[in-house]
Amino acid sequence: AHITPVRIGDAVLCQDVAIRLLHESGIYVQPVNYPTVPKGEECLRIIVTPRHREADMIHLAKSLCRDAIYRVSVTTRGRRDKSRLYISTGTPINQQ
Repeated sequence: AHITPVRIGDAVLCQDVAIRLLHESGIYVQPVNYPTVPKGEECLRIIVTPRHREADMIHLAKSLCRDAIYRVSVTTRGRRDKSRLYISTGTPINQQ
């Protein structure tokens, strides 16, 4: 199995994305929050196994993008910030 972290960067948003993926797309991913990772580095832990088909990966990618587009901004620490969804390389995916 291969573990791929998808950096979210906000504990509340990380948990919310995981719940939405499960309830709306039938995808279980593990949210990883502080103290397992430093604050600000919250991520989803995605485990890919040989049993996953290409169609499963496409479904995951579309579901993550749909959730990212749905969340144009989040409130963190009392201010309004653009949310950023990161892939495992730490590269932000632009969201408008």
